[in-house]
Amino acid sequence: MAAATSDTRNDNTFLSTQPKASRRWEETLETPPRRLLLAMPQEPVIRLAAQAADAATLHWVRACARQFWIWLVIFVLVALTYGFINRYVLTSVIVQGRSMVPTLQDGERYFLDRWSYHYRQPERGDVVVLRDPGHQDLAIKRIVGMPGDTIHLRNGVVMVNGKRFIEPYLSRGTRTYTPDLKDRLVVLGENQYFVLGDNRGLSEDSRYYGSIHRHRILGCLSQ
Repeated sequence: MAAATSDTRNDNTFLSTQPKASRRWEETLETPPRRLLLAMPQEPVIRLAAQAADAATLHWVRACARQFWIWLVIFVLVALTYGFINRYVLTSVIVQGRSMVPTLQDGERYFLDRWSYHYRQPERGDVVVLRDPGHQDLAIKRIVGMPGDTIHLRNGVVMVNGKRFIEPYLSRGTRTYTPDLKDRLVVLGENQYFVLGDNRGLSEDSRYYGSIHRHRILGCLSQ
């Protein structure tokens, strides 16, 4: 009986320990990856993520700054180009008043050609924009007298160098009188021009303020 008991204990011991050994072996095969994952240090991972975020933010800031400077340079170049063109090449102007009727009507829009007079002098018959010496603003008139000309206003007729000046752009029957209705003789000097408005009855021009100097003429009018 004692021997039987001893054998039974041994069998039980063998049977009870065998599954335990098997479970530990299976557990050893399954758990190390999870344990290793949990055992990995988290600080380097967080640091790498933070560095990546900082690099992306820095790249975005640099891209925005680069775009800002590009647009700023473009804006400055456009402003300088516009200013140069407006001052020295071409300017949009609007006619105000009726001193140039019937050639120009009130409210019409034209271009002031500033560039042409950089390589040529104003010519007789040009419609020009000038600094009006009578009102210190801009005015539109037509050049009738050139430097060295003799202008004679007599009985409503314009005489240039002793000959009647033909003006087909005027309304039929237009007469050119002086403000005091008297005859006037004007001799133009160097760089002096005599200008008149096409609507002689409503134009304040060289009959009022005399001849104008070349530097007052800004350019000629073009459509």
